[in-house]
Amino acid sequence: MQYRITKDCGTGWDPQSGGLAWGVSDRQRPLAEKVQAEDVFLHYIDHAHAWAGYSTATGTLQKNERDSHPDWRNALPWVLPIQKGVWLTEDQCEHTVNIQGLSGKAYHRQAVFTRIGDIEDTKRVIAAIDKAATRSGQQPSSEFDARWRQGAEAYYKQIVKDIAKGRCRLCRQDGASWVANWVDVNPRDEVTPKIIDSFLDAAHIVSRKNGGQVIPDNLRALCPNCHRVVDRLSQQLRERLLQGI
Repeated sequence: MQYRITKDCGTGWDPQSGGLAWGVSDRQRPLAEKVQAEDVFLHYIDHAHAWAGYSTATGTLQKNERDSHPDWRNALPWVLPIQKGVWLTEDQCEHTVNIQGLSGKAYHRQAVFTRIGDIEDTKRVIAAIDKAATRSGQQPSSEFDARWRQGAEAYYKQIVKDIAKGRCRLCRQDGASWVANWVDVNPRDEVTPKIIDSFLDAAHIVSRKNGGQVIPDNLRALCPNCHRVVDRLSQQLRERLLQGI
């Protein structure tokens, strides 16, 4: 049995849900393939720097056949079956930000599904989660809530960019073709990969001001030019344009 870190619960983290599988993106797949039944997941909210609960794997990586919506299957094409242990609410998670006695490793910088080798660290994390689960009735601080939502937004935006494979969903241009228009840029220049990697934005279908959520169903990967154009459209036209791609 190994103890592993999972991350990026997103805005949909719900301790009351009956979900019996943990979604895995293509980006996370290489380490997720190493998970075996009975491995324990310690759930970590990256931007909030807080532990959110723990679960036990009941099987190995498999194709996602539980989500009916194609956007979700594209976003998380793999799942790991789990048995829920203790899952915390957001206000409870805030009590796990500072756990005394940890070895000092910056767990929030470790890749998802990495193994925690120090059993004493693992015991301290689980004990802190169990203690936090006894606390209730308090609202999380505004600072903690903002960090929580920042992490969820970054996670879902990265998912839709990964699905797009670097190409704008509207005009189909990618970062490499955009860089190629610069006559004086060497394709091997060290800045080129950075431009390509940061080329796409994640645009809302239903805008934030109209209550749009930060979830893959409501996001599309667009180049900066297309993003700027759709931001100037009416909400009705914006939805018709983006939902069809």
